Amino acid sequence: YPIPPAVLGAEMFPLRMTPFEAVMLWDDRPAYPMVFWVEVDLRGRLDVAALRKALEIVLPRHPLLMAGVEEIAGFPHWVHAPEVQ
Repeated sequence: YPIPPAVLGAEMFPLRMTPFEAVMLWDDRPAYPMVFWVEVDLRGRLDVAALRKALEIVLPRHPLLMAGVEEIAGFPHWVHAPEVQ
């Protein structure tokens, strides 16, 4: 599962948020949340080794899944945060 160098996490950060992302962040408040929960009911045994292997493959391909947000020069940016796993 080779990952193209241009997609690797740390090289693409900091990444300025799109205007839509910024509005969703700024407009998020308790009375009008911009996020939602999804509740699922799973049954069976969890194959932890398979899950870890899948995350090892998937997370580098989707760097925003390991990103945080910081304000840089007055605008929010995605920043590399590998500890977010």
